[in-house]
Amino acid sequence: MKPIRFIIIGLIFFNNTFSQTFEKTINDNLFNPVFPGRNIQITENKDYLVAGKTAPVNGYNKIILTKFLSSGEKLWTKVYENGEYVNYHISLEKSQDGGYIISASGPHEVRIIKIDPDGVLSWIKSIDTGDYEDKDPTLLETENEDFILAGTRSLGPGDNYKRIISFTELNSDGQFVSEKEITGESHLTLQFINEIENGGYIIGGYSGFQYPEGSCLFIAKLEANGDTIWTKKYENITTVLNSNIFETQNEQFIVIGTWRLSVTFRNQIFLMWIDTEGNIIWEKSQLLDKSNGFSVRQTFDKGFILTGSTEKYGNGQNDLLILKTNILGDSTSAKTYGGANSDYGYEIRQTSDSGFIVLGSSDSFGQTGSYLIKTDNQGNVACRLDHSTFFIPGISSISIDIYSELTTVGFDPVPGDGKVLLYKESNITGKYNIVNTRQNFETFTVNDTSSYPVTKSHRYKVRVINECGDTSLYSLPHKSVFLEVYDGGNNIKSLIWNHYEGANVISYVILRGADKNALSVIDSIPGSINIYSDLNPPTNEIYYQIRGILSGDNNDTYISYSNATTHIATGVISKKPEQSGQFKIYPNPVYGQSTIEFFNPDNEKYDCFVFDISGRILRSYSNLRKSSFVFNKEGLAEGIYFIELRGPEILRGRIIIE
Repeated sequence: MKPIRFIIIGLIFFNNTFSQTFEKTINDNLFNPVFPGRNIQITENKDYLVAGKTAPVNGYNKIILTKFLSSGEKLWTKVYENGEYVNYHISLEKSQDGGYIISASGPHEVRIIKIDPDGVLSWIKSIDTGDYEDKDPTLLETENEDFILAGTRSLGPGDNYKRIISFTELNSDGQFVSEKEITGESHLTLQFINEIENGGYIIGGYSGFQYPEGSCLFIAKLEANGDTIWTKKYENITTVLNSNIFETQNEQFIVIGTWRLSVTFRNQIFLMWIDTEGNIIWEKSQLLDKSNGFSVRQTFDKGFILTGSTEKYGNGQNDLLILKTNILGDSTSAKTYGGANSDYGYEIRQTSDSGFIVLGSSDSFGQTGSYLIKTDNQGNVACRLDHSTFFIPGISSISIDIYSELTTVGFDPVPGDGKVLLYKESNITGKYNIVNTRQNFETFTVNDTSSYPVTKSHRYKVRVINECGDTSLYSLPHKSVFLEVYDGGNNIKSLIWNHYEGANVISYVILRGADKNALSVIDSIPGSINIYSDLNPPTNEIYYQIRGILSGDNNDTYISYSNATTHIATGVISKKPEQSGQFKIYPNPVYGQSTIEFFNPDNEKYDCFVFDISGRILRSYSNLRKSSFVFNKEGLAEGIYFIELRGPEILRGRIIIE
């Protein structure tokens, strides 16, 4: 028989080894989750071959084979002939000549497809399997290019339909050579068969009834010719829904599967290490509740890595599970993958870079298909398909920085790396334009460098681009607070502001002071009120600011600051300048054209220069001798610009283009 060679690259688990990682679905590449088979192979150059079946057309499926580079890039896809035989078990095995054998089973037939390493078809053979009741026989190639066919069969009415395991040897032409029967006191149902490195086979499934309920786990070791060496029943593992076994580095065996507790009726993963005689070394019969285990391999550090699915935690109904244990079977870490629907892991292998390749199925990403994941040695993937938190970015608060007079937008922490995009609502309601980006998420803030928040407030949204280039949805909009202060008569200062939008306002705190950089709290009012009267303010020029106390998700509290302003600053907006050093722009912001008006009673000559925030002169007006002129925004992008009038005096100000 063909021996299996385990290539062990060192015995150290390298935590710092570089691994290429990816996560992807292969749409229209399906396999039966009840009998998932062996559907993935790692090629000699460390690429991946994945076998499956297409969706049925008129009850018939086609076999499909896809090759992926080690980076995850799809290289090619081959589709082979269709037939009813593809309805059940599909397996992909390496053949003696360096190519591959695909076997696909259906009612009473197994089809064997021989291909070369590039997927080119060599030949196809059909084998009559007889009455294999479960329709899931497994085909293995021997070292002399013959075949072993193993499956579950009923003996018929004369033997009360007793179920046995049939071990049939076929020649390279698919002709019958010999058959061995593995029987027990009760029904036997085959769930797995694997070759042993030094020759022979290890098989198993459940023993007892025709169905898993009430049956127990059994394992048998066979000679290369199918003769039974030993058979063991493990009666503490009952209602075995699925099981599998793999050889360990010391030629012993690790067993994985799913069994259902009779008390809770919940699925449990079991993991068991047995010696060469089938004796239990250790057993973890309830490794993880509400979960399924399908495949396990020993890792380079002599621990174990397994895959399956779990409902215990994760995103959806069932999430693909990757669980690491130590050599004693104790769980050391667990990762889940998938989305809102059902996702399963059926096969796992450790790769030469100490990472893991997992093949399963997914219903969560738009279309049912195979699910291929390559992780690093910690079970992590850099670029995830599902970003349940990533795709819901949120603004935490918006504040006005009184030092820079810029709008600062805080956003909720985002996992991973990438950049945040800041959008501001334009003059057209509901239309947002990008105003800034931040390359990383370290500070969780981004400034609007085009804003002039001492004149008005704005609505903002954010979205993020992760390290994989995926762009998120927009956050919900938030709008900052803009404060205006007026003389209310009798030395009263009247404050009015727009409500903060995007979060629940618990309260507004009123701050006041002669220096806008050193304001003190004078009062606090409920968040439902947006006016305030300061009945006894100081007589000199006083600055005011509003601090909003916001309630975020999970009862988090955030703070939003308005602009700091005085009643004089508010009044200047509607007054004509009466002394040198000042000029007026109205309207400001500029939507088309505005009037710039300045103090020039003697019609002195002035020149006007328009600068951007980097200091570049973008426009100039010469020989201005009147007290006003018309400014046209044509050719200037949205943002803040600086205006300087040069004449007998130098006058400076800011203009906002929208």
